[in-house]
Amino acid sequence: MFAGRIPKGKPAKITPCNYQKAVKMKIATIRLFTLVLMAALTGQCLFAQNNIGKLTQSDTTLTFTDFIQGTKYAEVLLTPETQKQIDSEGSILLDHFVKYLKNMGFKAVALTTAEKNALRDTVPSLCDIARVKVQMEVVKKQFFINHLMEFTTCLDAYYRYTSPDTLFNDPFLLDKLYTVWKGFTDTTITHNPQKRLKLPVHATAWSEDTLKKYLSVRYEDKLEGIYEKVIVGAPNKTKYRIAIVKNQASGNYDAIYLSGATNYQDWKAGELIGQIFATGTLNFFNVNWYKPNKQTDAEVYLSVDQSNMLYFNFANEDETVYKYYKQYPRQDPQRRILATGSGIALSPDGYIITNNHVIEGGNLIEVQGTRGGQRMVYRAVVMINDEINDLAILKIDDWSFKALPPVPYTIKTVVSEVGEKVYTLGYPLAATMGESLKLTDGVISAQKGFKGDVSTYQVTVPVHPGNSGGPLFDMKGNLISIIKAKHSQAESATYAIKTRNVLNLIELLPEKIVVPESSELAGKDLTQQVKMLEEFVFLIKVLE
Repeated sequence: MFAGRIPKGKPAKITPCNYQKAVKMKIATIRLFTLVLMAALTGQCLFAQNNIGKLTQSDTTLTFTDFIQGTKYAEVLLTPETQKQIDSEGSILLDHFVKYLKNMGFKAVALTTAEKNALRDTVPSLCDIARVKVQMEVVKKQFFINHLMEFTTCLDAYYRYTSPDTLFNDPFLLDKLYTVWKGFTDTTITHNPQKRLKLPVHATAWSEDTLKKYLSVRYEDKLEGIYEKVIVGAPNKTKYRIAIVKNQASGNYDAIYLSGATNYQDWKAGELIGQIFATGTLNFFNVNWYKPNKQTDAEVYLSVDQSNMLYFNFANEDETVYKYYKQYPRQDPQRRILATGSGIALSPDGYIITNNHVIEGGNLIEVQGTRGGQRMVYRAVVMINDEINDLAILKIDDWSFKALPPVPYTIKTVVSEVGEKVYTLGYPLAATMGESLKLTDGVISAQKGFKGDVSTYQVTVPVHPGNSGGPLFDMKGNLISIIKAKHSQAESATYAIKTRNVLNLIELLPEKIVVPESSELAGKDLTQQVKMLEEFVFLIKVLE
């Protein structure tokens, strides 16, 4: 322990260890101050015998000098409670510590929250910053013991200096602490950028060019794309950009960093910045996010609205929400529609039956339905097709799709009789008649179709372009056939494919579809049946 400088007015010949002679020269009225000085001066003699701190380090491959020469700035680490106090009241002791760090050669030292945020927002690499912690124990508000000073790297390796010395709380305490710190290290920083550490790189095979090539033909998944963070009120701030792509191995999504990090020297375009996992809630995801220092933050959540705006909620940052909009691929309102048709869901998980001629020749298939009174549009893919019988089974392959309720109808396996009343639901002439569900009805006029085709019925139900692929039901709510075409030279002659062909195609699917054995539509009037079927009938759009 030590006393620091001798108070003004003391004879020059008085040294730290001959305090007794100095005490005898004092008058009784200052006896108390002398006792304090005696204790302090005695401590100085003790400290002189133990003025070098003990160093322990977690990474023995890198010397403290090499680490510190790779840094430019320092940040003082504080507990949340202490940080609040420093921000509001300041601290003479910590101001003294900041002075010590600046004398070491750090270009800037961040102590307050504002200073720390400003530093992190401006450094090109977080490895330019040494994080420093200073601690000591206070006994009875008079003695300072068990001193610690710890430097932490951007890779979380530490260099910890400790000292058991005891300091007395007197007017010279700050000077004594400064001497303790210099006893730990009096290294003067000579910055060498070649010695700066590097954060780990989570490399992927992606680049912006390969992402754009991939996304230019990936219309099936609305979440995939290149996004930019929305920044309000800071027009000169660098735009932060990421890409989201489906990980074909895991079935989850990867978030790929592209540009815009303030610590841009720590990040490379194409690096993994997050992993996104679907939940049981529609349009809501869990996220494992890599923070600027490359550490994982698992308390991040992503929600997506109908316009494909992303909202990342960082729970560990006081529920901070960052908003992203999609840059690529752009939604093209002029994208040409090659054909439209109708289809009926075969199962709750999105299998849909339609005509093969409806989906031929297109690069992109969209299916549009009604859920809860709202229009919903999904991407779909062809699972299997039958050119001879003009059938195709699609499956909705869209992250925003939520499973349908149980299918309310049954598929009839026996041939229906001539004269039975039937009706169809579909989307005829959607461009001019609108995209609302339409109903037309009639009767079975023949058990064989065009030129005696035994695989189809002839019915009197009026149809138009766009009805193709739509379901034909009997009045008991049984699906009996799929609308195929109408006779071009005969009124009220429509042909519909019998469901035995539908069942044959279902059996060839890689996944098993369970066909309902009873119909919830049985016994319901036509109006009730239509209401129950509405969300199972889809408008099929085939785009170039």
